[in-house]
This record gives sequence, C-alpha cells and structure tokens, in this order.
Amino acid sequence: MKIQSRLYWGQGLFNKISLGELYLIVTVLNVLFLTILWFLFPVTRIALVEENEFLENLTTIFYFETFVLGLIFITKLKHKQARKSYLIIPLLGLLAALDEISFGYRMFWFQAPLVGGVRIDSIHDVFFLLLMTVKPILKQNRIILLVALGVFVCSLLIGLIWAIRHLHEVKETIQQGLKNLVLAFNHYPPLCFLLVTIGYGIVSILLDLDIFVADFLKFFEELIEMNAGLTLLFSCFAIRSSRQTQLNNSR
Repeated sequence: MKIQSRLYWGQGLFNKISLGELYLIVTVLNVLFLTILWFLFPVTRIALVEENEFLENLTTIFYFETFVLGLIFITKLKHKQARKSYLIIPLLGLLAALDEISFGYRMFWFQAPLVGGVRIDSIHDVFFLLLMTVKPILKQNRIILLVALGVFVCSLLIGLIWAIRHLHEVKETIQQGLKNLVLAFNHYPPLCFLLVTIGYGIVSILLDLDIFVADFLKFFEELIEMNAGLTLLFSCFAIRSSRQTQLNNSR
C-alpha cells in the first residue's frame, strides 16, 4: 500500500518539491550550518546555548508561528471534524512557546512555584523533579532495581525467542502494522511531523537531565529543541498542503 498523495509546498520554484523533501533539506542545512558555527566560530557559542539568546529565541518564534499559522490554516478547512483533529497542533505550539519563555517567569518576573528545591518554570523542570525524586529511591533499593532490570532483560530474551519461533506471524503483524501506519499518514498528513517532534522532545528531555555533561551537548540540546519547533511548524504546512491537494483533486 502506498501513500495516496504527496504534499507539495508552494508554487513556482518549489512546486516539484514535496513537503517532506523540503523539510529534510531545511533540517540538514540548518544542522550543518549551526554545527559549523559552533566548531569554527567559538564567539557564536553564547548565542547558541545561553538562555534568551539567538537559538532559543528562534525556537520560540517557530513555536509561536505554529500557533498562529495553525489556527489560520485550520479556519480554512471546510470539515468541522478535521478542524477539531488538527487543533492539537497550534495548541502544542502555544504550550511549547510558553515553555521556552518559562511561561513568562523571566519576562514578567512572577513567582514560579518552588517544589523540592526545584523552580518549576518549564515542562523540563517537572521531569528533572521526578528524576531528583526517583534517584534517592533507586540508590536505597539497588537490589530491587537489579531484579527489575533482570526481569526486563529476561522478558526481552523470551520475547526474542518467541519471535524467532513464530517468524511468519511476526512478519504478518509487522506488515499489517505498516499498512495501518500508511493509512494513518493518509488520513492525518501532519502525523509524520508530529511523531518526529515527539522524538525530538524525548531526546531533549534526556539531554536536559545532564546525565552526561559537555558544552557540545548543551548546544546539541538547543539544536534539537529548535528543530523540534521547526518540525512542528512543518506540521502546519502539512495541513495547508493537504487542503491544497484536496482542492486540486476536486477540480
């Protein structure tokens, strides 16, 4: 089964480039450009990693654009159900934009709540607080942790053995899953971009925990967050391109 239609961006020069291809080009170029800046021009590093500097502000702009453009594109959709299903995209953009500016904590200097010695002014702080809460428990119960890890590893091995013995069934299940995924992409064009955004978010949270500490990782975290904003913005363009494709097909 193939995806029924390709989402195209704009007119003229870009009318032969699909939205996915344009996204890959923009992503590769910005990663290469910013990484070169980091390594070859150390003077730019403050702008790339510090709070309220260039890269973080660019991330905020991408998220805010997602909120505004998402609402604009949604209002142009004819079907009420489609408008409801796409509403999650601008709402995520608004939430992420507020998170980037610490919900106004640094801008308006309101008193953010202090929980367990952690100032909760962003979503990342919630995960950091959970980590700080879990760490002492894990240290005090290392035996339980080792047993849990052992059970997890054994479960993986048992699952692998079962999959090898039932390879044909597993293959059919995977094929059916891929077909369902393609159907989901056809039904909800921004889904691919949303999944990539979620992936970026998970990586960003893991980096924010400072399990490994290095200056480059701080830059990499900001780069990941910026591309998460860019990806979510492209999910808005998927709404627009999907609408344009439907209009062209109806003619």
